[in-house]
Amino acid sequence: MYQMLTKPYDHQQRVFDESKDAEYYAWFWEMGLGKSKIALDNIGHLYTDGKITGALIIAPKGVYMNWYNEEIEKHLGLDDYFWGAYRSGPCKADKLEMAQMLQKRDCLTICCMNTEAFSHKSGCQYAEKF
Repeated sequence: MYQMLTKPYDHQQRVFDESKDAEYYAWFWEMGLGKSKIALDNIGHLYTDGKITGALIIAPKGVYMNWYNEEIEKHLGLDDYFWGAYRSGPCKADKLEMAQMLQKRDCLTICCMNTEAFSHKSGCQYAEKF
């Protein structure tokens, strides 16, 4: 059973309970109401239940690194996960991280990508491989 790392507000708990096992669901909330936390809790729940092995997080250029740098570690209540970010024109360390995301099979793997990456063939190909 998935254990949330951070305590949800009442509205977050209610929507998590409603959406966690739904085939599809959308959160049309204003910025700052906790969509990232609920999404990560949903990812953790689905992974714990054996329904997923990875998650591709797609966000605008100014936001996707926030997931990578803060949100995942802050909210995901799992010990066994690996996360990284897709970067175009990556340095050697970024290339290694990107290769690891494609090879990891022993834990939940999360890839953060910006929406602009899909305007390039290489970004589309990476997302498809992931």
